[in-house]
Amino acid sequence: MKKCLISLVASCIVGFSGVAQAAIIDFSGGTAYQNGGGTCSATDVTLCGSVDYYEEDGFIFDFIGSYEYVGNYYNATNSVVHAHWQNGLQAMEIRKDGGGVFDLNYFILTSNTIVGGGWASGVEETYVEAWAGGVMLERLLLTPDTWGFVGVNNITSPLQTDPQIYLSSNFDAVDTVRFTSASTVHGQPGHVHDAFCFGMDMFFIDQAAPGSNPVPVPASIALLTLGLIALSTRSSKRKA
Repeated sequence: MKKCLISLVASCIVGFSGVAQAAIIDFSGGTAYQNGGGTCSATDVTLCGSVDYYEEDGFIFDFIGSYEYVGNYYNATNSVVHAHWQNGLQAMEIRKDGGGVFDLNYFILTSNTIVGGGWASGVEETYVEAWAGGVMLERLLLTPDTWGFVGVNNITSPLQTDPQIYLSSNFDAVDTVRFTSASTVHGQPGHVHDAFCFGMDMFFIDQAAPGSNPVPVPASIALLTLGLIALSTRSSKRKA
């Protein structure tokens, strides 16, 4: 009986292990696919321009309507994804390579300003949207943020002052996360609410946001159950 239980739990572990694909996307070590067919390896010291889409750890960051930047955009030895809405950008989307669902729990804004290379005005209207099966589950207005990477690589440092975005459970089990700006017709320089410069970093996918107390995932629960079975077996042997 115990062997059957152990086999069942082990099967659960194997089954659940393929569901989550935990990753922290920091825009370093992935591949940027550029307009014209070239590729570029983004690093903390390399900037890739004219990027159509970017792949890292099984996830795709896709620029819709224009070609943008991935890598060391701010010359701060820190890689980010960075875009300009006035270039004609209509949206930026995150999807799992090959399809499927994922949880987005957290990311950092590094720029969200209508002033190119300048201070945020406070009226910027840029949104992050949760989508699943063609249905938008939530649309969250993002915090205005002055141009540039003003924090450090260590996101737990008190020097990190870029806005940290903690997302609700509506961003769990999504198939697309989409970023949009206010204007319905993009490519309008001077639009009073569109962000001109828009940058982000450190996406926590399928794992708890920093500083939170994660609920055990099914695989962890299965491992705990397996441990309890093992303890029960040892206890029974001692009694015998």
